[in-house]
Amino acid sequence: QISNNTEDLSQVQNDMDDDNDGIDDEGDGLADCQDEDCFGDSYCFDYCVSTDLNDSTGTGVATGENYGAGDLLQGSCSTGQGTGGEEAIFYFTPADTGTYTFTTTGTDYDTVLYIKDDCVGEEIACNDDTDFAGQDYTSTLEDVFLFAGQSVVVVVDSYEEFEYGTYNLDIIPTFEPDCSDGLDNDGDGLAD
Repeated sequence: QISNNTEDLSQVQNDMDDDNDGIDDEGDGLADCQDEDCFGDSYCFDYCVSTDLNDSTGTGVATGENYGAGDLLQGSCSTGQGTGGEEAIFYFTPADTGTYTFTTTGTDYDTVLYIKDDCVGEEIACNDDTDFAGQDYTSTLEDVFLFAGQSVVVVVDSYEEFEYGTYNLDIIPTFEPDCSDGLDNDGDGLAD
């Protein structure tokens, strides 16, 4: 049965947002992957990522400048003036199942660090300031459990809109993935 209701037809056309054209097709103030109508589009899962870290772990797995990186996302743990500024966004896919600590130690601006399922997915963890009282404005996410092969989006965001500088991202396994390799894989000072 064909509907003669032009209002229904108009709504269907508005709901069909072209997810990669930079235009707010519906007029709701949100374009493409910022619009919930497009979240299911596979393009939106990784549109925000600038660098794939693969399974890299250690100190300084990613360093760079956030100026000019853009402001696409916002962490849930940022409050007050922390409307967010420009951020560096990475994919991380651990080779081993276990817990990982993510930190922005060494970054020279106030960071908000968070991990998401994908660019439009659920937030897994968020931290704004490792020690605010001690004036350590870098961020740390301790013992985040991830499965081997589970790709996640890691965001090093700036707390305020005009906050720029050099970021540093460390990803440290906090478990022993191989108890027979003679190495201190989890950084606890003990080998195997």
